[in-house]
Amino acid sequence: MIHSPAAQPRSSVFGHLQSVIIGVGMQKLFRMSGDFDSLRWLGGALSVGLASASMVLTKCVYPPGGATALLAVVDPAVQHLGWYLVGLVMLSTTLTLVSSLLVNNIQRQYPTYWWTAADISKSRKDMHTEKFTGSSTSSLEKGPEYLEATSGCTISITESGIVVPRHVDLSAEEEALLENLRDRLADGMPTTSEAAVRSYSTAQQTAEDERRTDPRNRT
Repeated sequence: MIHSPAAQPRSSVFGHLQSVIIGVGMQKLFRMSGDFDSLRWLGGALSVGLASASMVLTKCVYPPGGATALLAVVDPAVQHLGWYLVGLVMLSTTLTLVSSLLVNNIQRQYPTYWWTAADISKSRKDMHTEKFTGSSTSSLEKGPEYLEATSGCTISITESGIVVPRHVDLSAEEEALLENLRDRLADGMPTTSEAAVRSYSTAQQTAEDERRTDPRNRT
């Protein structure tokens, strides 16, 4: 699961930060009411909803952040900490991240990326081309950028190349499928949906022409 976007440092740090700020802020807001004990569950639900929306909008989704926002409002043992909870959560998040970096880099690589899945330190022309084990070398030698590897979680197909995450191992059949799609894009050939629409339009036109030429339809 270390390759999951939610497990990357950006999501864990900023997801937790947003959630704890929203949770404490919601707790302070509802404490202004004289009936906080009966309204705390409403405040907890609102804090979780706002924290989730904030994490989605900022692309820092971190599921435990929702629990942090909830506890800040509904847990009496946490409420007395007030804004000190922000520093406590950030300290625990930092320690967790440091331990993850130590443990998960022994026989594998973590994090997959620090800020974004896109490699912003290199231009597209400077990206390193990797040949995958068991793949056909003839298909990989069509161009220096035909099959590229990144550290993200998205496969991109353009007319100039195919970008594949480093941790994804492709079989020969999968590479052939990607190459076929890439060639069709490069040649300007219609995709399956476009071809189906054109075929349907042609069939409609043919049926209309036959209807017009049919003697039985003449008055």
